[in-house]
Amino acid sequence: MIIRGRDVTVIAEIEPTAGAGNFTGHYKPVGKATEHSLSTTRAADETTTKDDGNYKGKDYGMGELSGSISGLLFFNATPNIGPDELQLAQDTGKKVKLYLVYTNSTALSTTNTIGTDGLDGDLFLASSQTILATVMITSVEKTGSLEGKATYSVSYEADGKPTYGTIAAADQTMET
Repeated sequence: MIIRGRDVTVIAEIEPTAGAGNFTGHYKPVGKATEHSLSTTRAADETTTKDDGNYKGKDYGMGELSGSISGLLFFNATPNIGPDELQLAQDTGKKVKLYLVYTNSTALSTTNTIGTDGLDGDLFLASSQTILATVMITSVEKTGSLEGKATYSVSYEADGKPTYGTIAAADQTMET
């Protein structure tokens, strides 16, 4: 099945206190986002021995996750998280939990109250794949042109390993 860009939802939570590492589990949509990118890489470490017959041996090394979110610049972010909030997180050294949800059908947001498992029962109505990562905001850019709409772009890098899972359509619970 091909997933359309409109069926990708990015929600986030900003760390309440810089460096504390605690999050409340209450996510908000990243407002007016029109694009996102996600890149995972793994280093290739050399493991050559004299038995490799003049060829380099390789094994997986350290991994890294990074990406960006861009969209239309807006004011009055509540109940969304916007570029101003992400800029403040970067300036104050707060980490952000990003939750990327790739939905097999339309994702509906009928409420912004998130349960203790981080998911609202009626936030996503179909089986979905998810990626959850704690990230550091590495750049925030705001642009505008005379005739066009003002836009923003936010880049991030993960702090640690991402968590991959699914949200089952039947029970709306996260499975890892």
